[in-house]
Amino acid sequence: MNPLSQRLRNAESSVFAAVARRPPSGFIEHATIRLVFVSFIAFASATFVPGTIGKLFWILAFTAMSVLTLFLMILIWRWIMGHILWKVRNRLIVTCLLLALAPILLFGTLISIASYVFAGQFGTSAAMTGIDEDLALASHRSDAIAHLPLSILTNETNFGRAGEHNVAHVWEDGTLHTLTPHAASTQPPASAPASPFATPAPPAWLHPGFSGLVAADGKLYLCAAGGAQTDSHSILVLESTPFGEEQVTTFATGLGSLNISPGIGVHTSLGANYTEDDKKKIDDEDDHAQFAVGKETGKGEMKDDDGNVVVIAKADGNAVKPVFTIGKPGTPKTPHLHKHKTDSDLDDEFNSFTSLHGGTLPPAHNSFDWPVFASSPLQVYSWKTGEKVGAWMMIQSRPSLLYKRLFSNSLEVGSFIRIALAVTAATFGILELLALLLAIGLIRTITASVADLYFATRQIETGNLLHRIRVKRRDQLAALATSFNTMSGSLAELMVQQREKDRMQNELNIAHEVQNNLFPHTPIGLPGLELYGICNPARTIGGDYYDFIPMGTAQVYLALGDISGKGISAALLMSSLYSAVRVYLQGGNKKSITAITPNAAPALAEPLPSPGKLLSLLNQHLYSSTQPEKYATLFLASYDSATRRLTYSNGGHLPPLVLCSDGKVTRLEAGGSVVGLLGGMEYKEATVQLNPGDLLIAYSDGLTEPEQDGIEFGEDRLIEVIRKNRHRPLPAIANYTVQCLKDWMGDGEQPDDITIVFARLT
Repeated sequence: MNPLSQRLRNAESSVFAAVARRPPSGFIEHATIRLVFVSFIAFASATFVPGTIGKLFWILAFTAMSVLTLFLMILIWRWIMGHILWKVRNRLIVTCLLLALAPILLFGTLISIASYVFAGQFGTSAAMTGIDEDLALASHRSDAIAHLPLSILTNETNFGRAGEHNVAHVWEDGTLHTLTPHAASTQPPASAPASPFATPAPPAWLHPGFSGLVAADGKLYLCAAGGAQTDSHSILVLESTPFGEEQVTTFATGLGSLNISPGIGVHTSLGANYTEDDKKKIDDEDDHAQFAVGKETGKGEMKDDDGNVVVIAKADGNAVKPVFTIGKPGTPKTPHLHKHKTDSDLDDEFNSFTSLHGGTLPPAHNSFDWPVFASSPLQVYSWKTGEKVGAWMMIQSRPSLLYKRLFSNSLEVGSFIRIALAVTAATFGILELLALLLAIGLIRTITASVADLYFATRQIETGNLLHRIRVKRRDQLAALATSFNTMSGSLAELMVQQREKDRMQNELNIAHEVQNNLFPHTPIGLPGLELYGICNPARTIGGDYYDFIPMGTAQVYLALGDISGKGISAALLMSSLYSAVRVYLQGGNKKSITAITPNAAPALAEPLPSPGKLLSLLNQHLYSSTQPEKYATLFLASYDSATRRLTYSNGGHLPPLVLCSDGKVTRLEAGGSVVGLLGGMEYKEATVQLNPGDLLIAYSDGLTEPEQDGIEFGEDRLIEVIRKNRHRPLPAIANYTVQCLKDWMGDGEQPDDITIVFARLT
């Protein structure tokens, strides 16, 4: 971390410490604190610094605020996850809410959108239905007129039934007759406005059976054509009714507000010389430009009166004005500004009409009575060409108006359906609330068990192993709580056992130290003789025993024993045997026993007992003081340095070996049975003459009996190992021999105590 960053962090820690708050930690928190500072400085500088530098400060301020907003959102999310949603209960409740409310919100949104669209389409459909009904009536009248004699039609009484705004144009064998409800003659009155349909001959596209809205002279008309044909006589009747704001208001009654406006669209073909790339190029040069419908030349091209192909037009008020032209056919496709024409010229050229508006949107009945907007294309035909002119019908209504219109013929049924829907919605809401409450209740049963487990684990963590969870239910979580109680009980028992084991281990460690102190540790100062022994118990304490007991300045007693069994009982018997040997050697044949000091030479008041005699005494002592199954193997020997003679007796122990300097091996087998098993035993003894370089090897069965793949280490392998190392120091020979045995055993557990004693003449 660089020094500047370290100083910033120290300053932040000081500020938070002054307000008794936890200092920030982590990159996001440090960055947020620094962005707040940078934003404040940038806004302050941007406020007081004018010009370009001030603008740069504004950019810096808004950039810092954008990044700061992102970091704040991350910190808020972390706080929510770490505090509110840390508990399992809150997470499960949020999960249930998401599972329950998300489908409801999505389905409700879908229903709302669909209802809005359907409501709008219903409104436009209702308005279109009114127009279609009037057109159907006009079609029937025009057909009726076409099949009546003209003399009857000139009677005002008969035609007056067509409606006061209706005008009928009748072309009989090429002769025009105009019928109105205001006059009985076949000609309109002089004061009546000129009709756009009063042409000497009908347009070529008009045919019997036509009905629809027609644009002529900037206005809309409801038109329907009928006709009759005989061999020598033909009649074509066009009935027209002005379609203005009065009619629009009539159709908007009960729906709201209704608007009919001319539309601007793209003609279906622009000709081979003009491509979509041309349209895009011109559109890019004028953002307000839109492709308009023009007049075709027969080659798929749209031309104005000057021969220019009009491809771009723009709405200007209520008229459609051409803006760009590409020129006459065959000229380069370079747009140039077209001169604007008058509205009347454009009305005539594009057969457009003035937008119509009718009806008003009433106030809302309630908070949910929102406005509904919808639009629908309207088919309007040009009187001169018969082509469709783009037009749109737009409606603005409310659900309450559409509801009344839908059930206008059965209001009682509509009220019943509304009440039924409200009751159904309320029932579903209650069921959803009950389901949510049940889910929260189930969640609480789960989270309560989790909370109990969490509290119990904290109690176990503090060492309160007696804490138990109260089990109130019979479910899987209750079984888990029961298992936890069982586990904590077992853990408490294990802790008690562990403490007892530790106590016993401490006692065993003390016993090991005491037993280890019984073995000789100081060199025996006997001329011409080296002594060394080692004992590795299989457990903390063992039953193997060896001792070197100096008897004056020229004699020493050697003892090596192996107690039956292992562990504490063997160690206690070993201690008893150790004490008995020392007592008998110190007191001779006397019955009194005085204190014994290890490694100290006892005073010789009387001649010492021989090894055989001593074994007999020890056998009787163990036989009378131990259980029948307890016994020991024991090898005793006394060595006189003046004569270099070794007198020994072997009580059931593995025969020690004398590895002579010339390589010969002598086994010391004289003696008798094991010690302490049978009473009144006598033990033989023998004497061996030792020479300089001879090596005495005494060992327990733990040195030769360990196996590898069913094969024992054995006496021969032991002799071979020692023979190869006989000239090394005795501690080195002992340690090397034990290491060879461990290598032989491998990773297996040591089966028995390992004891070995060396005595070498120098």
